[in-house]
Amino acid sequence: MVIQPGISACLIVLLGKFNPAILHPAWLEARGIEPEATSHVSDLLSLPQVSNFSIETRSYVLQSD
Repeated sequence: MVIQPGISACLIVLLGKFNPAILHPAWLEARGIEPEATSHVSDLLSLPQVSNFSIETRSYVLQSD
């Protein structure tokens, strides 16, 4: 019997000098980073200081310094 590891979730955290509000699901979709992101997005919070959203099993948390 072979046991295959699985990924149940993925958390992506970005910190730096950028505008978190720009990194929006529609922006990721338009650039091919997250295909169909806008149809699978949930828990969207988009402010100048922080952007937080989930796309299927991936969660994005973006904060400015």
